[in-house]
Amino acid sequence: MLYHLDEWTFDYLNQIDLADVPSLEKKLIDKSVIISVNDDNVETLEDTFLAEIAAKGLTDDQEHCTEFGKKLYQIYDDMVAQANEYFENGMPRHSSSKELTDKEREENIDIMITAKAIRNRIAEICSAVTWEYKGKSCGVDPLGSYKFTMWYGDKDYNFGSVDEVMNEPFFDGKTIEEIIPDMVDYDEG
Repeated sequence: MLYHLDEWTFDYLNQIDLADVPSLEKKLIDKSVIISVNDDNVETLEDTFLAEIAAKGLTDDQEHCTEFGKKLYQIYDDMVAQANEYFENGMPRHSSSKELTDKEREENIDIMITAKAIRNRIAEICSAVTWEYKGKSCGVDPLGSYKFTMWYGDKDYNFGSVDEVMNEPFFDGKTIEEIIPDMVDYDEG
């Protein structure tokens, strides 16, 4: 399995310990980070990465994700998406996304992201919900029944309820529901 990551990830990857992942190689080539690992070790890489996020990406009280942690989550999400695609299709695809046609939307309505599905997932207080919007990393991390951290690029804010999260025009004056059609790489953690 080969992962292709943006150049900015290299410094972050050098700050975490991935030594326990057999066969892992990491290189910076032509403004891209290439990580190579045997297919059998992909799960070990993902588990080790999550352990590093827990160890180095959270505040001391383990209740908040630090800026470093948010970047690690962004890298992790990208890696998981690439691995999922690799194993589903036999090889990774590196093409840009396209707008669905009305027919494609109709055919895939059962798996499409809805505001209700996002609301329900956040309310479960299970794990962060992440996506990309306008080229920026975004997400909501439910830290407890009355504390939800939402971020958009470098901007983040804590909210006291799921309703506040869903109704706040946080994304360039738009709510989560309003940006759903433009979300990329949505992940429910």
